[in-house]
Amino acid sequence: HIGVFMVVLAMIASTAFVTGHEVRAGLGEIVNVGGYKVRINSIYNKHGPNYKSLVANFTIIDSKGELYYLSPELKTYDVSKRVISRSVINSNFMRDVHLSLSKRHADKTWSYMFYIKPFVQLLWLGWIFIVLGGLVAILRCWGPRLFARIRMGRA
Repeated sequence: HIGVFMVVLAMIASTAFVTGHEVRAGLGEIVNVGGYKVRINSIYNKHGPNYKSLVANFTIIDSKGELYYLSPELKTYDVSKRVISRSVINSNFMRDVHLSLSKRHADKTWSYMFYIKPFVQLLWLGWIFIVLGGLVAILRCWGPRLFARIRMGRA
């Protein structure tokens, strides 16, 4: 039951306290977003077997002064000409930071989405508790019979 409580609490908290920002900035410009300083360091072209992409290198500084380096991509597939943004995530126990590149503007600035999602790891921890609780319940029910069969050599 603790696991179910943790999962429900994490879902409510991560939904209620998520902060998202669409930001428009130029190369080298530092933008304050939700307590983080975000900077686009560079953008370069990358070619894959069936796509071309733009990769942006970001530096993120949190309120404690810790540095994070994230590199989202904006892929364009050759055949369909479909553009897909590949998000990147930086996780710790208290929050996930999601960053995705959106588009380039005519004035050589870039748009990107920056989300801070708290308590996501608590969600995963809750699922681990649920699985462990299920295993304990199965062992309590079937364990004595199984171990008795093993002792008698009939497993």
